Parts: sequence; C-alpha cells; structure tokens
Amino acid sequence: SFTSYHSSELKATPKPSIGIVGSGAVGGYYGARLWESGLYEVKFFMRGDHYEESKANGLNVTSVHGDIFIPPGELQVFSDTNEMGTVDWVIVAIKSTALDSIPALISPLLEPGQTRVLAIMNGLIEDDLVDQLKKYHGENVE
Repeated sequence: SFTSYHSSELKATPKPSIGIVGSGAVGGYYGARLWESGLYEVKFFMRGDHYEESKANGLNVTSVHGDIFIPPGELQVFSDTNEMGTVDWVIVAIKSTALDSIPALISPLLEPGQTRVLAIMNGLIEDDLVDQLKKYHGENVE
C-alpha cells in the first residue's frame, strides 16, 4: 500500500560524506567526480602550495571525459585531517611509499563500525595498510 506523507513530516537525510586523502591527480579526479554528482559531501585533504592554491582559487580538474571546476566557496579543503571530522568513506590516494603515514592521517576521519576505507594506490598494499591501522590503534597484528 502507498503511504502519504505531508512535506512537514519528511526529513532530509544528510549526503554521505567522503574524505579524500591524497588530492593529487588520482584523488583529485575521483573526488571531483564524486562532488560533481551532487550526491556526496566531499572533503579534500591537501598540503602546502596545493592547499593554498585550491583554497584561494578552487579545484580545477581537466579530463578527456569533461573538465570539472569546484569553486573556492564550494570546495571543502583542509590542511589537517583533524579538522575534517568523521566521514562515511575515506579514499586514500597517496603514494604507497607513504604507507607508514596513513594511519595517523586517516584515523581522525574514522567512525568505528561505520567508515569504510578505499585505497587507490599503486602496489599491493591492502594487507599492509590494515596491519598499519591495527598497530596504530593498539590491536594485535598476526
């Protein structure tokens, strides 16, 4: 059966949130595509000049599949993951040579039992990343 609701009874649900850690070519591209869909709240972690440039001028991604520009007023960019809050998804797109730094970077974004982590990195590092996260949080690694 069909249930009728008055608009005052409907509540907006928040968009799923995604934290992009590693907002270079790969992370920037996927983060911008997700932002472009309008279905997600996308937060970008950046450092140094990339952070300053994007905060001031927005994020511009050029692609053979269509360019994307996120204006500075709409771009959620952070230079410290501690300021981003927890998210539903973390996309890790930093070089695998920085594997040891990942747990400290993404831990502030994790909500135990809720946040999912997707690693888009070169090399076969899934088990290594899981082990690093367990060690960071004081769990046994076997």
